[in-house]
Amino acid sequence: MRRLGILVVASALLGGRALVASTPPGTAGDAVLRRDEEMAKAVVAGDVARLEDIYAEDYVYVGSEGRQVGRAERLAAFRTGALRYLSTKHTGATVRVYGDTAVVQGRTHSSVIARGRQIEGDFQYVGIWVRRDGRWRIVLTQATRIAD
Repeated sequence: MRRLGILVVASALLGGRALVASTPPGTAGDAVLRRDEEMAKAVVAGDVARLEDIYAEDYVYVGSEGRQVGRAERLAAFRTGALRYLSTKHTGATVRVYGDTAVVQGRTHSSVIARGRQIEGDFQYVGIWVRRDGRWRIVLTQATRIAD
């Protein structure tokens, strides 16, 4: 019952659009998961040009320590080398699509050097994607460290 309540609230917040629960090939959910994986590869490669295409203009990243970073600051950190992903591997990702909005949830194991400090571990992540001008772009990522 609680899950149904969450879905009703999410649907109301997202304009009452229909939920797409599965991700068969060729669906919007499949396209979002491909973009999510594309983003994972781009952060490891430090591919700022690709990330500029993936991150929406209003993109926000909330890291495992609760620090919120906007698009410009995050891209600048990649450009300067202040942020480097040594590796990241997404597993168990699921997607729910509500019209032009999608929620991706999964796990990731990442090794990152951020502000001179190495961070490695397992994280739960949530990504909010929106379809703008026919392209899926991410507007928010939240990463939470999984307790040992």
